[in-house]
Formats: sequence, C-alpha cells, structure tokens
Amino acid sequence: MTRKRIIALLSLVGIVAVALAAALTVQGKPRSSRAPFKPCGVYVGIQGNPAVYVMTIIPDDPSGNTFTAIVDYAEAEDNTAFGKFPEADTITCHYLRGVRTGKYTYDFTGVLYATDTDNLFMGRLVYICVASGEMSFSEDGSIMSLSGPLDYYSADQDQHMDKFPDDGQDPIFVFPGVSQAKRL
Repeated sequence: MTRKRIIALLSLVGIVAVALAAALTVQGKPRSSRAPFKPCGVYVGIQGNPAVYVMTIIPDDPSGNTFTAIVDYAEAEDNTAFGKFPEADTITCHYLRGVRTGKYTYDFTGVLYATDTDNLFMGRLVYICVASGEMSFSEDGSIMSLSGPLDYYSADQDQHMDKFPDDGQDPIFVFPGVSQAKRL
C-alpha cells in the first residue's frame, strides 16, 4: 500500500471510532452508566373533596426500587370522609410505601388515621384509610399520577389495636382515588 492509502485508511478508522463512541454516549455518559429513574422530591396536587396535598418522596435505596412518601393534606375541606364519620375532626398525614413495577411505575400502599380530639389530648381513633394502587411518573419525573382506591375502615374494625384493619374486614366505603401532581 502506498503511504497516502495507509493515512486515508487510518483516518477512516479514526472517524468510524469517533462516530461509534458518540452513538453510544448520551449527555456525556455511556448508556450503561446512566442511573435508573428514582422518584424523589416534593409534589403538589389536588385529590378528592377537594384536598390540596403535598407529597414528599424519599428513595429507600440507591437503585430507586422502593420509596417512602409522606402526604400532608394542606387544605382538606372534609376530615369526616364525606360525612361517613362526622365525629372525625383531625387527620394525620398519609404514609406510603412504593415498590417499582416498571421503568416509571410503582405500586403503593399507605395508611392515614382520623381522630376525634374533643376534650382529649391525643384524640380517639375514628377511622383508618388504607390507600393502594399505582403511581406513575413522567420520564423527567416532573408529573406524578396516582390511581387506586381509598378504603375507609372504622376504628371498631381494628380489634387487635395495631392501627390496621383486621384481616377479613371489608371497608365501610371505598373512594376511587385518582390524582395528578407536579414536582416543585
């Protein structure tokens, strides 16, 4: 081979190598090293009757496969669960646990408590609300959607006094929980 052909061949090999490296890289990182989606942050949304809520999501592990969330109902207009429990005057935050089911989806389960605080320091448990369903996120994590039932149980359905409905108990009523929230 002539010297010019060798230089041309080496130049072509160099160009192909640069093109392949660029094709395998996204935003300066090789595709294999990109971190998987991890839900985290503070989301604000509206649900139900209507209630403005603020959800804080904290990943439980570095992979983002599980998380814990605290949902504070900032402006709940009705703590009585649509009048089913008229003596309820205070609700706690909703405490959720999420487990990854897909790239941007999670199954969640959570619990909230309502009390009657009249003349009582700590309040008397009135009802337990158990939420479960699916949570999905937009690709950039800026929008979160929730869907799943809110099951309401009376305090009498917790004979074991562990703050969860006893096995075999049917909810007093079920509210179809659907919501969308935006990350701050």
